[in-house]
Amino acid sequence: MGGKRNRVLGRCAGILFLTAAVASLPANQPLSAPRPAWWIHLIDLLGALTGAACLLVPWDRISRRWLHLIPPVAVAEIVLSVSALGQGCRTRLRPQAPPCGWPTTACTPPSEPLARALRARLSHGAGG
Repeated sequence: MGGKRNRVLGRCAGILFLTAAVASLPANQPLSAPRPAWWIHLIDLLGALTGAACLLVPWDRISRRWLHLIPPVAVAEIVLSVSALGQGCRTRLRPQAPPCGWPTTACTPPSEPLARALRARLSHGAGG
């Protein structure tokens, strides 16, 4: 049988599922072009229901083996969410052209200016 540790782990899982479901509601907005489809919110509801189930399960009275079911369920829900929003991420987060008035470096990855500065510093150091 389980015990106090199982109850704590199960409740932590429930809190994490609920927190992820609530946090993904506003996070889904910028990741979908132009706005998320209605069924995207069903994925959030699934996460909230999973969290509620984890909070309600009597973890101290069941086998600890049931705790091993939580990570695959979490991964499945993450895969479902990323798959549903994946196309929107590719189109909305990758800038096509800089907006009017923005410097052209706004569209380069943050590591590129750093790499250029490092190469320039190394080339000046090698010549002196």
